[in-house]
Formats: sequence, C-alpha cells, structure tokens
Amino acid sequence: MEPEKQPRPSCNGSGPVLVALVCVALLLCGTSLPVLSSPADSTAVIAPAAAPDTEAAEPKQSTNQSQLFPPKMALGRLYVLPLVSYADERGFGVGGEFLFPFRLSGNSPESHPSELRARAQVTFKGQTQLDLASTVYWKDGTHVLRARVSHRDTAERFYGIGPDTPQSNEEVYRPHRFQAYVEGFHNVLPYFRAGVRVEMEFFEFLERVPGGLLQAPVYSSSSGEKVIGAGFVLEWDRRDQRYAPSHGYYYQAFGMLFDDALGSDFDFTNFNVDLRNYFTIKPQHVLATQVFLYGTTDSPPFWRLASLGGRAHSRGYRRDRYLDEVLFAVQAEYRAPVLWRLSLTGFGGTAAVAPQISKFRYDTLRPTLGIGLNVHYRKNHAIVARFDTALGQEGVRFGLAINESF
Repeated sequence: MEPEKQPRPSCNGSGPVLVALVCVALLLCGTSLPVLSSPADSTAVIAPAAAPDTEAAEPKQSTNQSQLFPPKMALGRLYVLPLVSYADERGFGVGGEFLFPFRLSGNSPESHPSELRARAQVTFKGQTQLDLASTVYWKDGTHVLRARVSHRDTAERFYGIGPDTPQSNEEVYRPHRFQAYVEGFHNVLPYFRAGVRVEMEFFEFLERVPGGLLQAPVYSSSSGEKVIGAGFVLEWDRRDQRYAPSHGYYYQAFGMLFDDALGSDFDFTNFNVDLRNYFTIKPQHVLATQVFLYGTTDSPPFWRLASLGGRAHSRGYRRDRYLDEVLFAVQAEYRAPVLWRLSLTGFGGTAAVAPQISKFRYDTLRPTLGIGLNVHYRKNHAIVARFDTALGQEGVRFGLAINESF
C-alpha cells in the first residue's frame, strides 16, 4: 500500500514555528549540488529517476567547485528536509526526512519511480523514532514490492476510547512500538494490481501514569505484546505521476486477519479503503479529494484501533486524539502556484470514529481547515517540502513533511 503518510512533528509554541520557517527559507535559497555520474560503460542496476516525476531538465553546474552558500536541500537526487518539534511530554526534537527516487534499469522514463524514504528524530528527553520505507517497481510497474520498518518510543497522550472522549481524560504514557510490513503486487489488468500483505507489530509500555486509565487490564498487560497478520491488497492506479499528480485516481483496499495460528497475541480483522481523485482545474491548478475508511473487528488491542488525529486525514488534531473500532474521513485540497518555487494549498475535511459503521454520529464529526505552503526543491519540480497549518476544534497544529499529503 502507499505508504501512508506518517504524523508530522507538531508544536504549540512560537519558537519551533520560527525554526520551521527558517527551514523553509533555506529551501527557497537552495540549489542542487553537482552530481557525480557513473562511467560511460557502467552497468549499474539502479538509475536516478527522471521526468515527469522528479524534475525538468536543468542547466548543468560546474563540477570544479562546490557552492557553499546558499545551503542545499537537494543533494543530487537525495531530497532532505530538516525537522524540528516540541511537545511538553517529549521536549524539543530534531531530525530529518529523506527521499531518494530511482528507477531500475529497463523501466521506461514514463513509469512511476521507485523510492527509498527515511524519517528520523530524537528528542532532548532521549526519545527516538525511526521510519524506513521503500517501494520498488519492476518491468514498468508489472511487479511491485513495498516494505516498511518503524521504531518509536516517544511519549504519547491517551484520552480513552470513543468518539467524544473529553480532554480532561488526558494522560501521558510512553510505549515502545516496532512495526514492519511487506507487500507484493502483480498487475492482473492494466493499471490494476493485486497482492498480499504480511504485517507484525510489537508493543510494550515503558512508562504509565500510576493508577491511570492505562493501568486497567482491559487496555493492556504489563508485558510486551505482538500482533501478526496476513491478507490481501488491491490497487487501481491511474495517476499521471506519482509525486504531485495533476489528474487521475488512486484507489486501494486491503483486508487483514490477525490470528494466534500466525503467532499473534490477539485475534481480530483489519480493513482499509482509500479513494483518491485528482482533477486539473486549469494548468498547474489541481483539486485533490480523498475518502478514507479504516476499521477493525473482534478484539484488537487499543494500540491497533482506528485513530483520528496526527494523520494526513485529520491534521487539525493531536495524534490519537480519538480512538475507536472504525474511522471515516473525507478531505479536499486545492493546490495552486504562487510565484517562483512557491505554491499554496488550501485544505479542509472532516473525520469521525465510531464503534461500528452503523453507529457514526454527525455530532462527533471533527472538522479541519488549513493552509499549506509548498516549496519546490527545484523550479518546475514535482517534489516539494510542505509546511502545514491546520485548525481543528481544539486548536492549531503545525507540520513539516516532504511531498503532498495524499
């Protein structure tokens, strides 16, 4: 599956916001560093990605010297975004996000590029998170392999389970989570892929509030727990390009079974439907829409429930602000150029969680409105650094990431 976009660092103070704006300013000043090419007779298996998903042709720079200023955020084909965050329970955090697009030899320049992606952060309180992901296309997308590994031991906030849990429930805990999945696809029809998915996740508490909600056995035991599952994935991909598509659609659905026969400590099912559409309103003006449904059945642990907050579909809310069996979300973005390498995104949407699909309530819908400033790494370039400001019912959230939100 497309890697779902991970939660962006958020902050409530003005200091971290100023640092984020400085990072954006550096991106505006940056140009690409010289790239050393392989010898003419090289037979390297991996080739750098080319248009239309990465960049238009640019004048070559001299390889006799390196420009020290302005600073660079695109090192050849490696794209870099510094990250700064702050939260009371974590302290200040620093890190970076990295993206390296490429194509395997034999793939046409018009095919979707493969990629390697990493996101890492460490806080001044010694908490860390690391996310590594890759998608590889063979034979112009006839075969696709997607994988992700993530580690996280940062402090989180828990409010209970339900669509309208009050802020007064808030308690801080610190878990250790390790997750990995692999997906393999094969084209069964033009633009339509079918595949299998295998996933595991390990969870344990590092810190909890004594006598708090999470001390109750119904939420979790004191020892480490794991879930292991397998299932199917379907994708229908008619986007004109992978990064910042301007027209077409991307539809994905998967179903997973987690069972003790596979070594899981919990027996439950998991399903996901993600429908994205892209419309060109006029040249370089794009309307993007998303309908998202995620759910679990039977008896999943609380850390595998549907989550509203901190994701691309609910940017106006803190991570895991609302938890329940099912999540439904809709959103739309209008993306338009402003000047030079700057573009703006206006976005809005709403989301809700419920114990069952039939029990969604209109009064628990959580709206989000916001605006994003996009800085293109190079002129006429599809890959961007994005700074979002999102307003929800409980305040304003900020975020930094590479690429559009969906």
